[in-house]
Amino acid sequence: MTMAPDHQRIESAEAALAHLTSLAEPDARDGMARFGINTDRALGLSMPMLRATARRIGRNQAVAEGLWASGLHEARILAALVADPKACDAALLERWVE
Repeated sequence: MTMAPDHQRIESAEAALAHLTSLAEPDARDGMARFGINTDRALGLSMPMLRATARRIGRNQAVAEGLWASGLHEARILAALVADPKACDAALLERWVE
């Protein structure tokens, strides 16, 4: 059984970032500012979009770290959703909290 392109596994941070960028909603991004979100590094994606993307990635620490490194608002949220709790040590979590 083959998966449709919008249901294929995402196995790299680069692929995840490309997918997030393809979903960008500039009008939604502009509305995020009223919630105090710095929109300079935001794409305007909803949590349902991020959760659906997280399901396509699954637990993947390497992808999570690549997403976090991008600095994009939604990519960092997605990183927290796909990070492997067993692979997150105190030093990593401290860096992410900063």
